[in-house]
Amino acid sequence: MKYQYYLFILFFLFISCEEEPPEAIETYSLQVTINPEEGGTVTPSSGKFNENEQVSIKASPSPEYVFSDWTGSNSSQSNPINVIMNSDKSLIANFNKRTYPLTINIEGEGTVSETSQSFESGSEVTLTAIPDQGWKFVEWKGEITSTDNPLTIVVNSSKEITAVFEKLNLLSLIISGQGTIEKRIDGELTEDSLFSTGITIELTAIPSENWEFKEWTGDITSTENPVQITIEESKTVNLKFMRYFNYKMPSHDWKRDVIPWIDFESIASYNNFNYGISNTATGFGDFNRDGHIDFMTQNTPNQTEWNMFLWNDNQFIIDNSLISNPEFQVTTGARKTVTNDFNGDNLPDVIRIDGGHDVLGYTNMLLSKSDGSYDLKNINEVPITQYHGFASGDIDNDGDIDLFFGNPKSGFAINDGNANFNWYGVHEKINNYFKDVTEHDGAYGVQTVEIVDVNNDGNLDLVVGGSYKDASYDQKLTSPTILWGDGSGNFDYNNKTEVWKLGEKPSHKGKKVDNNDDIVIGDIDGDGINDIVLLYIFQIDNDPNNNGNTTMYSMINVFKGNSDNSFTNKTDEWLDDYVKGFPMTWLLLRDIDNNGFIDIVESESKVGRPGNWTGNSNSIRYEWNGTKFQKIN
Repeated sequence: MKYQYYLFILFFLFISCEEEPPEAIETYSLQVTINPEEGGTVTPSSGKFNENEQVSIKASPSPEYVFSDWTGSNSSQSNPINVIMNSDKSLIANFNKRTYPLTINIEGEGTVSETSQSFESGSEVTLTAIPDQGWKFVEWKGEITSTDNPLTIVVNSSKEITAVFEKLNLLSLIISGQGTIEKRIDGELTEDSLFSTGITIELTAIPSENWEFKEWTGDITSTENPVQITIEESKTVNLKFMRYFNYKMPSHDWKRDVIPWIDFESIASYNNFNYGISNTATGFGDFNRDGHIDFMTQNTPNQTEWNMFLWNDNQFIIDNSLISNPEFQVTTGARKTVTNDFNGDNLPDVIRIDGGHDVLGYTNMLLSKSDGSYDLKNINEVPITQYHGFASGDIDNDGDIDLFFGNPKSGFAINDGNANFNWYGVHEKINNYFKDVTEHDGAYGVQTVEIVDVNNDGNLDLVVGGSYKDASYDQKLTSPTILWGDGSGNFDYNNKTEVWKLGEKPSHKGKKVDNNDDIVIGDIDGDGINDIVLLYIFQIDNDPNNNGNTTMYSMINVFKGNSDNSFTNKTDEWLDDYVKGFPMTWLLLRDIDNNGFIDIVESESKVGRPGNWTGNSNSIRYEWNGTKFQKIN
């Protein structure tokens, strides 16, 4: 029994002394992601690790990258990072591109599209140089040397670049008159006005039609064309074009072909001019020698002062600085005014006949002086009277301009070339001219006179008109009459052409015309032969169609010139609506709109109408269409 007890004890001890098995060890996984993939490497990048094991992970950046931080299961900027593996770990190793500073400098005046800043390595940056006004881009210098603009660079290191700008020199071109300038560099046209130092430019003056190149002044003084100028600094060049007018042409041709067709009312309003501008008292010419037509006039109705209107910046401006005595007094308004060079200095002078209805007055002159100013003076050689008309032209072919006057003291003022005149009665220069009328007065009815080369033979002819006879015994003209000139300055009344014959005087509604107020001559139909346009005014007293009042009519007639120096009435065929129920002013026969067709117009674009026609209205206008005149106004 005892033996059994010991066996039990021994068995128990054997059982209790046997060794217990070890517990299982826990492990965790590590996974590291690289952002971006090419940014670098990590060690270790993955694996399994025992619980609570400490793992050191190191990030190694690739070239041109830098380590940034760890994110994911752990966040830290430490490198390497120590991670306790107490769970599965997922980390991200973040790398950034390396950055380099790009420094932009400026020489001169301008800007660059990019400013100084840092860029990731390998960045492509486009630089654009923008010069300020008056400057130009020259080059890039510094880390990169180039003249490309824009310029694209790769930033893979610190860079410092300078944009170089160069100041341009201004070439200022000032044109006086009408024309243009061509600029060429090495034969190539350029429109530039700013140039680099050392550039040589060829300048060519191109005058407009009827203008001429005169000179260069300023930083070039020359009468050569073209010229060259080298730009070492800013330059100013003045170019003058001139238009020279023929002040020797007859007054009729000057009025027809040269003077502008303008609106006096608008000019007066623009200048706050409180007087009327009378066409008959106005003379046109380039008084200040700038190539543009100006005009001078006498105030109406009080005749107290003369005024000169100079063309300035596309407008007529009152400027009396050229008139020595603008307060010059005359009796009353002018019946007619002409412009010519009377004293031989190639500058315009103006002569007007004084005297209104039943008023006697001197013929007076605006005469140019050597200093560029003008004097107003009376022409004492011409008899004082109330002239109805006069005209100017070189009737004796001696190179200076003479005058021919209508009634009542018809005669000639022959110029000596220096604006001194000798007076000749009409019978001293025209043979067989109304011999039974007094030598002193000449023929009654010669009111409208012109001096024109009607038949284009090189000699000026006298055209006379006015009041025409109804019977052979009347001491008046039969019709508008041309006294043919031979260049001697003398004429013969037997060598003439009458536009119509006795008994053919025009009429309207049974009333024959009274006065022929204007005669205009020109080639209307382009056949090389001059034609004639006539303006009449006639008056009906106690007109029953006008409640017994006086009615004034104007009528236009057109006569075609023939090769035998005769004329054919073409009014009904060429001109519709040729009778007007109001008086008209002087006529012009000219192409006012430069379209190649002749117009019949009044002498200004807007005219005052007396009586019931108040204010200024558009002037009458007819335009030739190749076969007849078409009414425009």
